[in-house]
Amino acid sequence: MDNPWISLPLQPPYLLSADRAGCEPFLSDQCNADHRIRPDLLPEPFIGNPRSRVLLLNLNPGFAETDLEDFSDPLLRELLLRCIQEKDSEYPFYYLHPACNVGGATWWLKRLRPLMEALDATTGDRRKRLANCIAVHEYFPYHTKSYNHSQLTSVSLSYQVECIKTALASGSMVIGMRSKALWIKAIPELESSPQVAWCSNPQQPYISQGNLGERFEQLLEVLKPCVL
Repeated sequence: MDNPWISLPLQPPYLLSADRAGCEPFLSDQCNADHRIRPDLLPEPFIGNPRSRVLLLNLNPGFAETDLEDFSDPLLRELLLRCIQEKDSEYPFYYLHPACNVGGATWWLKRLRPLMEALDATTGDRRKRLANCIAVHEYFPYHTKSYNHSQLTSVSLSYQVECIKTALASGSMVIGMRSKALWIKAIPELESSPQVAWCSNPQQPYISQGNLGERFEQLLEVLKPCVL
């Protein structure tokens, strides 16, 4: 299956053409503001190489008023588009780029901090290598303040499922951060695969030993050859 994000419009509304009809009820001013899709912000179906050595499974990009300024940042726009179009980049996981000082970077650095510290990858070349070894897949790619769209999926999900299955077949590790039931419905083999671990606290999905127990050590062993 071809990457559908190659055809994403480069001006708003940032919606895949195949998603537009399904998204329409969530674009209206009559929609609950918390659930309204923000087509003025670039979607984030995945962050990083979608077939990375380690894949994190999340729910969807959130929305805060500060995003309106953040997503006008030229560096973020360039890095994000290169990522979802799968073009070469020094930092496929673009929120680890040291010059990407936006709210999304703050959020992800907090969640990844225990992992980065355990790998001594908070700065420098190790941080860059980590950005090439991990990725996040969002179940739903469009920004909303809160998620209430389980009846709606993007055409992108089929492509992402294909990428995740390819990564699993090549030996990658998958860490479920949130929405276990949705992800298992999309990929049933996630439920029993020894390559898959789930955060014990999906409300605070830090990639830490506290959330993953002994599987955190397994994660470190998977990443060390890539990062150290």
